[in-house]
Amino acid sequence: MSDFGAALNADAIGHLAALLRETGLLEIELEQDGCLLRVVRPVTAPLSPLSAPRPQSAPPVTAKPTETIVSTVVGIAYRGLAPGARPFVDIGSVVEAGQKLLFVDVLSTLTTIDAPRAGRIVEIAVEDGQLVEYGQPLFVLE
Repeated sequence: MSDFGAALNADAIGHLAALLRETGLLEIELEQDGCLLRVVRPVTAPLSPLSAPRPQSAPPVTAKPTETIVSTVVGIAYRGLAPGARPFVDIGSVVEAGQKLLFVDVLSTLTTIDAPRAGRIVEIAVEDGQLVEYGQPLFVLE
């Protein structure tokens, strides 16, 4: 057996497998003195959070539907009655359908962005006084 073949032990193969994980490579192949070593990392699809295995004791996860509320106009967004005023809603606020979420100042005309349905605000993607564009996400409603 060559020195290369003798060096092929569990530790060496483990080091090569670790190298695959660290570098993101899918396979490594080494050949020396007629000995060939090929280490291959299996390719698997990433698990989504909803399909990942859970411990038996964990309660089932239910996905709540969300809706992204987008700007219907181009202008300056104000989250309250005036620049710097207390915002109409914060993350975690429970809202009713039609409730005012923010104003957008379009050439000195205020356009109201209202909640399309009842729910809870889980994300706010706009700052007070920020320029917003048509179709830009503003809130995520759960």
